[in-house]
Amino acid sequence: MNLGDQKAATRYRSALGLALRWLFGIAVLLLVLNGLDWSELSSNLSEIRWGFILLAMSSFALSLLLKVVRWRWLLRDLAPQLGWLAIARAMFLGQAVNIIGVGHLGEAARVYWLKREEKISLVGTTSTVIAEKSLNLMFLGLVAGGWLTFIYKSPDLGGIRLSVVTGATLLVGVALFALYGSSVLAWAKRRLSKGDSKVHKWIVARIDTLSLGLSGIGSRPRFLRSMALSGIIWAVMILTDLLLLGALRLPMAIPLAISVVLWGHIGVAARLTPANIGTHHAAITFGLMLVGIERGEAFSYAVILHAMVTLLPLLIALILHGGKFPEPLNEERDLVQASL
Repeated sequence: MNLGDQKAATRYRSALGLALRWLFGIAVLLLVLNGLDWSELSSNLSEIRWGFILLAMSSFALSLLLKVVRWRWLLRDLAPQLGWLAIARAMFLGQAVNIIGVGHLGEAARVYWLKREEKISLVGTTSTVIAEKSLNLMFLGLVAGGWLTFIYKSPDLGGIRLSVVTGATLLVGVALFALYGSSVLAWAKRRLSKGDSKVHKWIVARIDTLSLGLSGIGSRPRFLRSMALSGIIWAVMILTDLLLLGALRLPMAIPLAISVVLWGHIGVAARLTPANIGTHHAAITFGLMLVGIERGEAFSYAVILHAMVTLLPLLIALILHGGKFPEPLNEERDLVQASL
């Protein structure tokens, strides 16, 4: 098979994979819609309180800003010269790729964008993204544990138990790294520095970069600071969902908002469909029904929340990139094609 045939086959597989994911998302959405009272849905959406919508959008925008701040902290030692605008452009490009694509390619997109535009190490930037995702998963586990203990009080949901175990494991792992990780990496560097081969030198250079990338959680004070900021981010996300409950005239109760945050994250975890269509709606609807919200009201809420968390990051990304997204890098294109 020549190069042209290979490219044509890759494009065909990409188109087929994307089409199948769209069909899956639509099928899940239709499953959620099955049996819904359309007049009730229309009534719920027509009675939206727009003042609460604006407040929720402001709260959501604040959570996005705080995520940029956190990533800047994690990048501080690796790239102290990096400006806020560059970090924001990379962050929102990644969010846009996650929204319009499938899988977690947005993380690869922001890493490669910083490599291309700012000449920041791939290994170092990837390590900061790993640190960021570890912090998120820790709080997801903590929220899931609180939800099971104080809100739903049922041990039967395997997906929630998995979130708790994952979060607890990462909390212990990252805490141990904060206490001992820097010493371990320094010890490994000293041992490998004794070798003169190119392989030894290559590994030592990567350890240096990895140490810089993980420095944001590499000591007790920095770990605690990152945990504190992550806690604030999650609190703002809960506030966002609380305000949206008010927008739809649902009870503005913290347990309901926590349910939305938890199940919303579960709904987007796999990123099986473009823009998480269907899976996000289904997860939020299910989560709210578990805590006593009627199906029609729960789905109405899911529609509004999904629209906000999809459209606002895309709009910000377009503004930051001058109204259009940059041409994808060859590496990004290869990743996308391979994943599909």
